[in-house]
Amino acid sequence: MSNADALPIDIHLSRLLDWLISRRHCNNDFQRCLNTVREKIVNAIKDMPENKNIEQILTGTQLNYLSSRQIVEILKQTEADSKNIFGFYSSQRMKDWNEIISLYEKDNVYLAECAQILNRNVNYEIPSLKRQLNKLQASEEEFVKKKAEFIKQSHKFKNDYIAAVQKMGIKGEDINKEISQLLNEPPKFIADVMTDLHSLKDCRDYYLQFLRFTTEKDDINCLTLIEYLLQKGNTTFYEFRTGEEPEVIENYRIEDHALSDVDAGVDDNQIDFGVDDNESTGTNTTSNGNGDFVHIQKSDLQDENGINWDTDSPAVDMSVIDVQTGPKVAKGVDALTILQYNVTRNNFINELFELECFLGHRIYEMTSNENVLSSYQFQGAPTILQLSTIDTLTSMQSIVSELLKKLTNDAVVQLCLMLDNPKYVESVKQKLLSKLELSEKSILKSEVMEEKAKDCIKQYEELSPKIPLLIEKTREIQRFVESEISKRYKNRPVNVMGGVQIL
Repeated sequence: MSNADALPIDIHLSRLLDWLISRRHCNNDFQRCLNTVREKIVNAIKDMPENKNIEQILTGTQLNYLSSRQIVEILKQTEADSKNIFGFYSSQRMKDWNEIISLYEKDNVYLAECAQILNRNVNYEIPSLKRQLNKLQASEEEFVKKKAEFIKQSHKFKNDYIAAVQKMGIKGEDINKEISQLLNEPPKFIADVMTDLHSLKDCRDYYLQFLRFTTEKDDINCLTLIEYLLQKGNTTFYEFRTGEEPEVIENYRIEDHALSDVDAGVDDNQIDFGVDDNESTGTNTTSNGNGDFVHIQKSDLQDENGINWDTDSPAVDMSVIDVQTGPKVAKGVDALTILQYNVTRNNFINELFELECFLGHRIYEMTSNENVLSSYQFQGAPTILQLSTIDTLTSMQSIVSELLKKLTNDAVVQLCLMLDNPKYVESVKQKLLSKLELSEKSILKSEVMEEKAKDCIKQYEELSPKIPLLIEKTREIQRFVESEISKRYKNRPVNVMGGVQIL
């Protein structure tokens, strides 16, 4: 053997088919012959014996020359009883597959087919399967991530719901029933405010004495609602308005609120007592509704019967009130207490703001280097003014601030809005129920993501074994092609470059 005969033949996979045709190992029209073979294979597999090995071959990839030879070897055993005395098979199955093998080997069509399969598997089929696996893995990870996000969202909506119902002071097991009970029960914040209300007496007295001393007027009245609550407590609005205790108190319904406001002659911001502002002549001190303390002129407001309708003064002359026939009935907003009725409650809050601002300003004056009202200016002032210090004023301001917190925190504001407006009650219910619905929807979405992730895992598990199997079959075809070419060149080594070894 010469050195030239020992040199290997290197053929790149992308040029393998062209190399076979250029070396005239295959014809240019091999595809036409190959189509004929495949038609015969389709007809032949319609009549196959029951055999596990044959079934395994048929359920694999597309049949080719190598798999056809395997079928012929199996048929030699299953069709052995069809041999005649001349050693030929009389079985039609055997004849069909022998004919297929003959057509494959004619003009080396099988070599062209193997080159095609090898190129397709290496460059397309196996990379495509790998891409599918990577995509399935990425999708599975994405679905798991989305599942976790939906679960997190569900927990957030659920926690928001729990926080909302806890803030309202209900359990949240039956929204409609619990909110109805909450609205029908006396508001807890009113009892808390009334418990601490007595501590406002010193604050109001300080404010009143300060105004009287600085204005040098004794007939000043201020913070009238605070004074009324300190003297008579949280009475009904009927008693506050008329000065008489009602004999009958009808249950108040939220639905009647708007109508009752009209009947009582009040708008959204104030109570209309039929007072003509043009008749104001006297001196009075009250809040302007914005928390500022101002001085306005107002006379004793009396009607033609001599009844004093001035709500700034808690004193009511009971002797001049006409005696009404029948029981004194408090209905509508008249049946509400002062802290339940939104108008009087808001006025009370405004007075607290007024008192808080005043005390804050006094503290600033006493701590400022530019204190205009020096100590000598308070000589002859009431004892409460002379003995007041920054600490006492700070303590007073803290008392007022704590009461304001009890009246203006989110839970109380929401409860008051529900008490005042039935439409807001439905809005609150819908918002709470929507949080539960969103939580449940997020759970359902997480379950969908879980199912999709499981489906990806299932497809991955079904697809992943196919890759090593296909690689092994491709390697087998490559070795076969290399050996067939080697036979034609005196057994010189043949290497298909860029083949299955790159996978």
